[in-house]
Amino acid sequence: MIDYSSLSDQDLISAGRQGDRLAEEELIRRYGQKVRICARHFFLLGGDDEDLLQEGMIGLLKAVRSFNPACGTSFNTYAEKCIRSRLIDAAQFKGFAEFVSSEDLDYTDTADEDSNPETLLINRERYEEVVSQLRMKLSRYESSVLDLFLLGFSYPEIANKLGKTDRSIYNAIQRIREKLVELL
Repeated sequence: MIDYSSLSDQDLISAGRQGDRLAEEELIRRYGQKVRICARHFFLLGGDDEDLLQEGMIGLLKAVRSFNPACGTSFNTYAEKCIRSRLIDAAQFKGFAEFVSSEDLDYTDTADEDSNPETLLINRERYEEVVSQLRMKLSRYESSVLDLFLLGFSYPEIANKLGKTDRSIYNAIQRIREKLVELL
């Protein structure tokens, strides 16, 4: 019996290419948290967070099946690009709004290949402007919730850190989203 958890990403990818679905499942399990963190930066008006997770998982599965180690990047970096790309495509197609944290996003690493420095600077300035305006609209509690949310914490983890209920965190996130939509 193979202990998939002890295999490297590259070994799992090789095994997956030879038809070993358990190897693919291990990679998906291993990178599932990355999908959740990337998906947190998006929301679907009137929709469900599960839709985002499904889109992100599709991006991860694409990465598992199409990664080429000769491309000179790690699987981790490639997987994140595929996940974010899938989420952005879904955003454009389904009307998602994007929530991006400057701490979590390296503009040069995740930018499109044809992005130029001027476009990156304009996007960064626009992001900072929206965040500044949003912060002025948020209560101290909502701001704390947003900070933890953007760091990738789940609702229960945020509730635990702030000594609140899951429902209170959910309601705060909904208020934050409504305030963000007003700005966009």
